[in-house]
Amino acid sequence: MEIRIGGESAFMTKFQACKCFLRRGVAHLLDFVLMLFFANYLYQFLMEILQTEFVFSLWLGNNPLEVFFNVAILTVVILLVTNSLYYSLLESSRWQATLGKRLVGLIVADENGKRLTFARANLRYLCKWLSFFIVFLGFAVALFTRKQQALHDLIARTRVID
Repeated sequence: MEIRIGGESAFMTKFQACKCFLRRGVAHLLDFVLMLFFANYLYQFLMEILQTEFVFSLWLGNNPLEVFFNVAILTVVILLVTNSLYYSLLESSRWQATLGKRLVGLIVADENGKRLTFARANLRYLCKWLSFFIVFLGFAVALFTRKQQALHDLIARTRVID
């Protein structure tokens, strides 16, 4: 006896959820690698620019360890802003996807399938941090919801469509 949910077998429904979940994971990995390259170049660029005598005396100090930590903090702040812009601008654009999602054939939409506003896309991005801070369990929620929505999707009222 086969259990059916909305015309599909329960096995196929779970298989589709896992498939979408894995594709989302690959997209996140691709975006993460892209942002790592960006972070590396940003850090190198900041180290070159900020190593002038003038900047040292104004903000960074003369201690090399202090310079390293100050540049690292500046890099993290810039990365948080650029990550937020990367995800929010691309997911609210005509593409409706980051480069990683686009490569694996996924788009992000609101619950009605329409393009996100920048504000909603930014809310979605910020809520991803909640999913991250609860030991990635917020991402796993996508395996158990009918529309494969992760915690940040549920909060922002969005969904990923393949």
